[in-house]
Amino acid sequence: MTSRITDLLQEQYYGKSSSLLEMKSREDTRTFHNCRDDHGGLQTPAAHIPCHPHTLKKNFSSGAISLTTFATSFLATAATAAKTTGPFSLYAYGTGVGGLPIFSSGDEVFVGNFSKIDDSEAAPVQFTIGDDAWYASPNTTGYAKGREPSWSNLTFAVPGPSSSSHSVKLLNSTADTDGYVSDLMTYGTFVMVEENGQMTSLWYATPSDIDGVYVIGWNASDTGHSDDKVAITLKKTPPSNPRPLDE
Repeated sequence: MTSRITDLLQEQYYGKSSSLLEMKSREDTRTFHNCRDDHGGLQTPAAHIPCHPHTLKKNFSSGAISLTTFATSFLATAATAAKTTGPFSLYAYGTGVGGLPIFSSGDEVFVGNFSKIDDSEAAPVQFTIGDDAWYASPNTTGYAKGREPSWSNLTFAVPGPSSSSHSVKLLNSTADTDGYVSDLMTYGTFVMVEENGQMTSLWYATPSDIDGVYVIGWNASDTGHSDDKVAITLKKTPPSNPRPLDE
């Protein structure tokens, strides 16, 4: 029987907006089989084709956000594929966060409607992939046309395992990068971070003071239980039915 975790992963892979991660007070480990059919489609573990199991772990403690780790055998393929992509946007998926776009004012990273922020620097983020980092610049087309933020070419980074911070940041060339990790990559359309040789996804969102705008954080497992934290995945896939700008 296909586990609930595998079901959620497949739903995310095919663009549905359900959350890959869940907040539960338990410990759970499942096996995710990376199998593809003749057309490259993702198969379930029950499929009778040659495949290799890779452990997909979810660790829960006192209702904290779960930790998801993928096997290192995916790294080379994922990193190589990511480097061939051009500028792209990212979208957050989770409970109540159905494909909201990422935006920033050049420091912290948010999801939601950038125009609700009273800041001329706020704009949707467009990413490009360099040799050793992902670089963020404002996307001033579409709804953001006419805006002229002063920031550009900032490094997208998350706190490292030894850091006490949980703030996802865009860092400029003079910023102190100690304690931050910028080794990002994609697995399919999912955005992952390489930590200690493993692909990890520890993204979460916390509601801000502005309705519909969330602050993106990283690794809530040691921050204690909080009902306002929403486990999310970041993807390159936009929602099939995007929300109107004024929501």
